[in-house]
Amino acid sequence: MSDAPGTEKSGCGCFHWFLAFIVGLGLMMVLFAWMRMTINQKRFQTSTLSKCRQIMASLTIWAQDHDGRYPEGPTANAAFRRLFVDEVVLYERPFSASASPFNCDNNLGQDTDYQFTLQPNENHWMMIAGKNAKSLAVEPVIFENALNATIPLRWDIKHAGQPVRGRTWKDGTIAVGFTDYSASLIQVSEPNNPLNQLPTDTKILDIETAP
Repeated sequence: MSDAPGTEKSGCGCFHWFLAFIVGLGLMMVLFAWMRMTINQKRFQTSTLSKCRQIMASLTIWAQDHDGRYPEGPTANAAFRRLFVDEVVLYERPFSASASPFNCDNNLGQDTDYQFTLQPNENHWMMIAGKNAKSLAVEPVIFENALNATIPLRWDIKHAGQPVRGRTWKDGTIAVGFTDYSASLIQVSEPNNPLNQLPTDTKILDIETAP
């Protein structure tokens, strides 16, 4: 006895609908994952910019008592440590960042010289030496760590968003703090960004690292 007319065609149609459903579900999952990644990155960037502004505000307060000069030292860690010695900053947290291998342990130690503050691998931020808070121009002061401390500065775009030294965010940006104690994201690949315009003799205070 032969199958009823249209049975084979109906079965084929069901398979196509099932296939379309699977493909659509897969696309929705990919879209959901992308949206979640984008939202997380924006959240991490917002947090990092907030910390950048906190550091710049602290540097500005310190500079007010030092003729506009920002603290300096052999490294960025040493320069930032001056903020603790003078009791401008009480917590290490702003010197960390999301998606960074360099994060603080909030152990300031008991000594007045704060020798346990911002130890190697506890500071995410590099600093440009010689800047002055009284400068009329809006200039960069601190920025998310680069691969090197020499001009031209370089970042690791290939490992964007991963906890490695010199990483950018997935959109190719890093956070930068300026002399007007503002903070913003800049594209590291943009030739005209302020960090790519630094003179070749600019002194960069590097982060302290340890194995």
